[in-house]
Amino acid sequence: MQKMTSINIDQWRYLNETLFRAYIDCFGNLQDGTEDDGGEAMVAALDRQGILGKVTADNYGSAYIMARELGVYYQEEDGSFKLSGTANTFREGRLSYAGYLRHYVLNLEFLIGDQVVHPFAEIANSLSEQPRTVEEIAASCPGCIPPSVLSGTDKKRALEMLRRFLERALQSGLVSYENGIYKLEHSYEIVVPCIGRSGLDPNQFYEKFVGSHREKQENIVKDMFGRPLCAQLSVDTDISSNPVNERAMNSRPPLNRILYGPPGTGKTDSTVEISLEILGRQSSDIDHSARRKANRMTYRSLLNSRIFFVTMHPSFSYEDFVEGLRPVVSTSGQLVFERKSGIFKRVCEVAIEIHKNRNDENDAVVLILDEINRANISTVFGELITLLEEDKRLGMENELSVTLPSGTDFSVPPNLYIIGTMNTADRSIALVDLALRRRFRFIPLYPDESVVENIGTVDRSEKLGLMNKLNRILISPVGGFFKGVDFQIGHAYFLDARPIANVINDNIIPLLTEYFRNDLVKVKELLSKCGFPADEETFTRTGLLLYK
Repeated sequence: MQKMTSINIDQWRYLNETLFRAYIDCFGNLQDGTEDDGGEAMVAALDRQGILGKVTADNYGSAYIMARELGVYYQEEDGSFKLSGTANTFREGRLSYAGYLRHYVLNLEFLIGDQVVHPFAEIANSLSEQPRTVEEIAASCPGCIPPSVLSGTDKKRALEMLRRFLERALQSGLVSYENGIYKLEHSYEIVVPCIGRSGLDPNQFYEKFVGSHREKQENIVKDMFGRPLCAQLSVDTDISSNPVNERAMNSRPPLNRILYGPPGTGKTDSTVEISLEILGRQSSDIDHSARRKANRMTYRSLLNSRIFFVTMHPSFSYEDFVEGLRPVVSTSGQLVFERKSGIFKRVCEVAIEIHKNRNDENDAVVLILDEINRANISTVFGELITLLEEDKRLGMENELSVTLPSGTDFSVPPNLYIIGTMNTADRSIALVDLALRRRFRFIPLYPDESVVENIGTVDRSEKLGLMNKLNRILISPVGGFFKGVDFQIGHAYFLDARPIANVINDNIIPLLTEYFRNDLVKVKELLSKCGFPADEETFTRTGLLLYK
């Protein structure tokens, strides 16, 4: 990033999704060593995407500069390349191209003259007053293009850079364009809270982001574009243009949600933090380890009183979940059947009692349904699936109740929060009952290398390298090892304090063996491709895989 006299944006090409995919493809070749020259890697990636044209390696000798300006990846001091978390989310199909650009536009800042300028903040402010042409936007955004530039010889180039930035905002859905006029697509009250700012003064911004040093590349990718995705302005779905409705929708967590993703991505672990967030009992300790420890202690103290946990399985039934008959031996020694409430009915009764006595916003009760997709959800929930909807809960506008087999009326209380976890390697999300999908908010959790970087201890760099290589191969449709995004290997496997050899032998090899249906030759080839070959002597002698 440079210190600028006016807004500036990539100098090579207009960005589109195909070119963006080429940058990610280029990263993959640089990361795994297939290519070691940035220009050659970029040309090969462009060629694979069918957009090479007449460019040569010389045109892209500094391809990583473009990529870092877009927040795609950065290069570390040791020469290795790291993909940004948001770009990886796009690569895995969990974020659209428009969603990526929205995140980019909302977070991009420049040092223009002696000011830290957020281009979209100025543009949004300008368009909140009235729709404008590009020239009118430029005139009303002096931070992006100072008046001296507009009256000088650089005016044409500055306007072209502004058009390119507006093109990004247009592709992201933040603005619309018709007959030469740009218009803000969402209300100003919704957009403004989503604009990410560094909060740095010009000197601090210069020290952190301006220049070509690799540390500054890393800061751009991780600190500027690595900010959390905006919760209020969803990056992949349309939002209401009514700020009151939007604020109301975000005033509390969703009542029903399912965390889904491959094994080892922290789904069950995340239910601890989410439960405590719902109950307002999260630790505020700034130290990660201390906060985690405190949260787990609080979680355990609330189990079976405000938080309830059950692991679903194929034999789980309506009788286990709601109510049913259970055989018991009477005092006279006879076998009789007694009606017994299931876990869901018991938790609802607890929630109703708490709601009656407290009737305030901290009266929540949480039910965690771990491995929810292993049970037959349609059978387990039965007629109660309709009652889960927010407006059909007890006391709500469209309240509904059902008569249970026992003859009692039953409603779902408004203070019951349900969190499910779903391992997508067991069952595709596409196969989940449509009735369930419509009533739950599905939240993806996929491998996150930043977790290994921040928490991993023993053999951290080796484990991180193995995780990235394995997952890149598993999601690639070429090479013969394709399994898809839902069969990646989660970061939790690589947080183990044991050496990497133990993790490979005890966890990774068994998981891959399951993925490839006991084809040990295939697993052996995959490990070798990742640079962690199994011991040949052991394999020849015993037929088993062992990494030494």
